[in-house]
Amino acid sequence: MLLDGRILVVEYKGQHLYDGEAVKRHIGAIWADASDGKCLFCMPTNGDFSLIDRTIST
Repeated sequence: MLLDGRILVVEYKGQHLYDGEAVKRHIGAIWADASDGKCLFCMPTNGDFSLIDRTIST
């Protein structure tokens, strides 16, 4: 839980697994969209942890 009350879910995947997880990314996006901004989801890969900051900033 973030300080502003939103819930952030992060699921890191190595590059070798990322492409096979398209369904999980889609479900995460639907879950976040349905939450009216209360929930966030991202799946960083290949060491790109800046995706977490970008997700929180939106």
